[in-house]
Amino acid sequence: MQKYIFLMNNLTCAGCASEIERALRSKDWVTGLTLDFLGRELTLFVNRKFEEQELLTLIDQIIKKIEPEVETVIISHKEKEYRFRDSLIASLKTGEILFSLLGLLIFVSAILVQIPALKITGYLVSYLIIGREVIKGAIRKLWSRYLFNEHLLMTIATLGAIFIGEYMEAVAVMLFYQIGRYFESKIVEYSQHSIEQLQKLKPEYANLIKDNQTVRVLPEQVEVNELIIVKPGERVPLDGIIMEGFSNINNALLTGESFPETVKKGTMIKAGAINLDSSLTIKVTSKYDSSTISHIVDLIRSAKSRKAKTERFISRFAQVYTPVVLALAMLIALIPPFVLSSGSFTDWFYRALIFLVISCPCALVISVPLSFFGGLAVLVKNGVLVKGGIYIENLAKTKTIVLDKTGTLTLGKIAVTKINPVPGTEQRELLYNAYLAESHSNHPIALAVFAEFHRLFSNHDQVDINQVNDYNFSEVPGLGVKVSSNDLSILVGRLGFLKSEGILIPNEITDNDDNKTMIGVAKNNMFLGTIHFADSLRNKIPEMIDKLKRWGIKRIIMLTGDREDIATALATSLGIREYYANLLPEDKLRFMDTLKNEEKGKVLFIGDGINDAPAMALADTGIAMGGIGSSVAIESSDVVLQTDEIERLPNILEIAHKTLNNARQNIVIALGIKGIFLLLGSLGLITIWGAVFADVGVTILAVMNSLRLLKYRRNYRS
Repeated sequence: MQKYIFLMNNLTCAGCASEIERALRSKDWVTGLTLDFLGRELTLFVNRKFEEQELLTLIDQIIKKIEPEVETVIISHKEKEYRFRDSLIASLKTGEILFSLLGLLIFVSAILVQIPALKITGYLVSYLIIGREVIKGAIRKLWSRYLFNEHLLMTIATLGAIFIGEYMEAVAVMLFYQIGRYFESKIVEYSQHSIEQLQKLKPEYANLIKDNQTVRVLPEQVEVNELIIVKPGERVPLDGIIMEGFSNINNALLTGESFPETVKKGTMIKAGAINLDSSLTIKVTSKYDSSTISHIVDLIRSAKSRKAKTERFISRFAQVYTPVVLALAMLIALIPPFVLSSGSFTDWFYRALIFLVISCPCALVISVPLSFFGGLAVLVKNGVLVKGGIYIENLAKTKTIVLDKTGTLTLGKIAVTKINPVPGTEQRELLYNAYLAESHSNHPIALAVFAEFHRLFSNHDQVDINQVNDYNFSEVPGLGVKVSSNDLSILVGRLGFLKSEGILIPNEITDNDDNKTMIGVAKNNMFLGTIHFADSLRNKIPEMIDKLKRWGIKRIIMLTGDREDIATALATSLGIREYYANLLPEDKLRFMDTLKNEEKGKVLFIGDGINDAPAMALADTGIAMGGIGSSVAIESSDVVLQTDEIERLPNILEIAHKTLNNARQNIVIALGIKGIFLLLGSLGLITIWGAVFADVGVTILAVMNSLRLLKYRRNYRS
């Protein structure tokens, strides 16, 4: 099976996109496809071997039968950056606007002229000029399976108006329709291109150092361990480690962080960041296909094909809605004049034409997916990757949140929480001796001691490294360390270890003191005190829990594999009433299974994306704290927090709510206004002018409403 990706330029008709998708699916050589209207991308899976140009020609023939204006190209061909001004200039060059202006001039002249023959001639000429593209589109499809299309509807409606002598109305309706469609297409193009900016993360080239020279190559051509140079203003093309240079980088498109990050030799750097200040020499650590930027681009692309239930409902609804409306239009045209003998056929035929023009479901087909993709775009801007609109809908309906403790609420990094010397010993002396004893260890507790010592006392105490190297070190695995010299003996470790070495420890000090991990320190057989440790809590976690409760989350549950006493202390400090400790991964999975059967609302699970993967997969939405560099997190979760900032969760839920509300607003706008106009049209209370507004105008309103999401700013509910 072969996979091909094509770009469909000038595709601005959502109804046509649906027809194209159905036409391609009917081919026996097509085994699967995704047509992303908003991204104008066609992903095709075929069971035959095609040359690219051969397949492109074949697809182009199928598409042009439905929408002749669409130009299909291979996705790898680079597009010029979109600007609204450029679109207007292109329209002028092709004569599109000039022809319309000429038709408008003749139309105005026809209105002003008093000679009947010239007036009618002016109306007819202006009608043919202004409506030429619509009429051509209707004629092209007369003998195809796509006969009944919007162009044919407009042509029949306006020709009907001419037939009954409403020349000015026929021209005016065609003019208004063309103006509305033009601006609708430009608004859709603008929304497409503004959203596509988020996907333009892929670097176009890499400066490879080869034979002491710099060669510009494609990122895909660079191998692991090769050296590249990233100059100021360039995007980092591949993941790597900085070998030379000092600069600031902009990670805004990757993480949503607006402040530059300072990087230097030894710093790991991710593809997609923009170098701001000076050149960096980078040793590549992963090929392009395995790089961070490749994962993100693929994720954003695939997200567009995972539709929310609301989107899928609208697609199915549009398929049923259109034929039902067509049947109703036929009944309106035939039953009153021929069955009920009420009114003339001309009058009811005119009403049926109005009914048909109004019935186009474009507003629904365009605006609802645009709402969800707008939400995806906003989340990416805020450093959050979501794998599809369905998960945005799930987030908006979340009522229960389950939080893993280690690596989620906490950093998964041990830190000193308390230094407790015995009377007569200072904190500095206690920590200093622990520092000396742990100086040859990379154990997490040793690293925590180093960090705390330098934080508190590094400006006051200069440690003599040579002196430390003269000590004799021995480690008792799982218990502690011994340090000795001619005039010094230090013991650091569990209290039981110190007691076994003959150290006298006060009776009031026990291993379970303060529910924390703890070590004792002794110098020259004298007990100096204890140092207490705990996993570091992430910033702003209490505020986040409080915001989630105010947001309306019914249950907040913490799961952990830690001891009961540690879980109790953390949950109490955060105001989490429901928590479960001593859990293995399979225990979390069973808990999630039971919880989903109990809860009516959606269940959200947040974990580290690795050991919590089974529970995460069972939840309605799984959010990984895997960070931007974790491919495991990206694969196993539905949502990835690129910067591990769990405090953004209220922000994420707010965006999801706004997105779902926006989609619902568009449904109400489209169905509500169209329903009113359909009723008025069947009663003969509006003209084709009103019908055109109900079609084009409602589409523009719905699309502009969707674009409001792109202007989102953080505004946590208080």
